[in-house]
Amino acid sequence: MSWSEMNLSNHEVEPATARDTEDDVARTIAEIESKSSWLHLGGQQGKRIQEIVNQAQDHDEFAAFQIWHTYLEEHLVFPFAATVVEYQRGPVRQGARVKVLDITFLDETYGTIVAVKQKDGVYELPLCDLKVTDADAEIRQLVEDYAVWFANR
Repeated sequence: MSWSEMNLSNHEVEPATARDTEDDVARTIAEIESKSSWLHLGGQQGKRIQEIVNQAQDHDEFAAFQIWHTYLEEHLVFPFAATVVEYQRGPVRQGARVKVLDITFLDETYGTIVAVKQKDGVYELPLCDLKVTDADAEIRQLVEDYAVWFANR
């Protein structure tokens, strides 16, 4: 079971005077969830994602976007090869092999956008739509962690 639920029979519960208000409970639940919400993935990936998300001062979605974006800017090493794994509008199609050149900007809808080179030009794509094919293990892992976070946020 999740930390937030428990099943008890009537004989296992005794009446008590309430100590906390409903607002206290809601605030505490939000705090616990914000610090542990990615651990359900299990293993190291959930811990890595949680460590990055916990760096956000405000626990809203855009703050997490900004934290990820900054973390990616500091830790990704360019260029690296990738495959487009999601459907795209425009000239770069799903399945295309590209070279990721750099981070270009942060978009409120699509997250971190990167510049990619395909044989006929340079384009911008969401990083979460790429799978690293030729880079060291740390880069592969970081992009995969980001894509998992982005898909499940």
